[in-house]
Amino acid sequence: MQHVSILDKSMGAFREVVEQRLSSMPAPPFSEKELRPGRSERRRIASAQDFWNYDRTYFTPDVYEQFYEPPPFHREMIDIAKNGNVEIFLAARDHGKTVVFKKYLSYLLLHDHTIDIAGTYSETLPKAKFILSDVQDIISNNPRIVHDYRPIIHIANTEEFEFSLEGDARRRTLLAFGEGRSVRGTSKRLRRPKFILADDVETLQSSFSSEAVRERQARLAETYQSLGQGGRMIVLGNNFDERGAFNKLLKEQQEGILPHAYRIHVFPAWITTERGGKPLWEKKFPVRSESELKAMVGALNESDWQGNYMQNPIPPDGEMFPRSGYAEYAALPADAKLGAMYTDPNCSLKGKGDTTAAPAAVYSPSEDAFYILDFICASYSDPNKLLDDIGGVFRQYRNSLAVLGFDGNVSQESTWTAHVRNYQRITGTAFHRVEYKRYNTDAIAKNAVMLWKSGKIRFPMGFAETPHGSRALQQIFSFAGKKNSRRDDAPDALIGLIELMHERHIVRKQSTTARRTSAASPRRL
Repeated sequence: MQHVSILDKSMGAFREVVEQRLSSMPAPPFSEKELRPGRSERRRIASAQDFWNYDRTYFTPDVYEQFYEPPPFHREMIDIAKNGNVEIFLAARDHGKTVVFKKYLSYLLLHDHTIDIAGTYSETLPKAKFILSDVQDIISNNPRIVHDYRPIIHIANTEEFEFSLEGDARRRTLLAFGEGRSVRGTSKRLRRPKFILADDVETLQSSFSSEAVRERQARLAETYQSLGQGGRMIVLGNNFDERGAFNKLLKEQQEGILPHAYRIHVFPAWITTERGGKPLWEKKFPVRSESELKAMVGALNESDWQGNYMQNPIPPDGEMFPRSGYAEYAALPADAKLGAMYTDPNCSLKGKGDTTAAPAAVYSPSEDAFYILDFICASYSDPNKLLDDIGGVFRQYRNSLAVLGFDGNVSQESTWTAHVRNYQRITGTAFHRVEYKRYNTDAIAKNAVMLWKSGKIRFPMGFAETPHGSRALQQIFSFAGKKNSRRDDAPDALIGLIELMHERHIVRKQSTTARRTSAASPRRL
């Protein structure tokens, strides 16, 4: 992928801010023809019937630094926004979601007679004020809106904007909310807010401690619960960190336990199709491949791309097992006949949370390389299921695997000896003899790291696209040592496997010169 500097990334973020600010700048006044009698009323009626009529009429191409026709996903988001309750949009950055919804908020204030009081909400109050200021500029300074709607401004400051329209005494109020100013208890003229636009609820500067994330989720819930009857809330965000509130809410939706008032909608920058894929916004990003799009948007690295653009957060890459060292193979060398399997077995509550990793590999003396045969990486709540899966892999490659190793640190050996005996009793089958090891992962990692960086650890073709492979590689790429890694099951097991194969003398010097085959050559990704 094309190298992108931090300066490039900063300029990309700057351009996004410029576009947001430009959306609230004045559009050109109406032409003499557009000022003929009756035209204003017709424009207002057409706008009231459809937001996109309003958008075309009052936000001409001159408003934008570079104009593009609204993409289909913008129209989809606006359609969803009409549904009510809490609609959360996790969409790729630099794709115009904030601009669209600032205009939509101005539209609601001008046309929706059920909304007397609305609000902007962010993690911090200054950010909410920034959004309010832009909406205020749209209504107060856009000469087309001023001409057709004749707003009468009653209050205009950084925390409150209140106006009415000529011939309509009903006052519309927009308030800013954030840390230090809650929606709870807020009312004006005996009414509570009916609509909230929330943005920048979670940013790169946010704390991602468990307590801080829970607090953000609680504030979102409190904001919605404080709205008047029939109130709606739109939340805009990026799912850029697996520890974040948005990622936790998305997982709850996937598991069917998200509160019924919430719905999350994900719009990744690159959409997979039967023909390969396409950009979410094709007119703005006219590229033919995902790698071209990464370069065009200026993604700093894979973690930045997956989080900020694909809404699929992964940990940042560590330095021990870089992506550049990942290699795949199409076929095993003829002399890759002996190997081992290793795991650090553990179970998690209800199969959620920590994973268990169990790689199996053989060694090729001619290539002096390790070939992964299979790599289990999943969450298990039932020890019998875990043993069944490990046993299945071991039986499949029984002619090649000489030893099965389990981590035996702490109380692992006694616990899993009991589990193995219970498994044998239940199934009526013998389980392969287990060798328990007490490896210090950080102390023995150097050998595996050197092999990885030189492309000597090779995976089956297409491994990265499998569910087990995707989970395992995310953990391996981000591994930075036992003390610094949140998920270390896969790299821990891989390091243990390499050590076990050396310890059992499976790795040995080639006794005779063997012919290397093209099929054994790795494909570096």
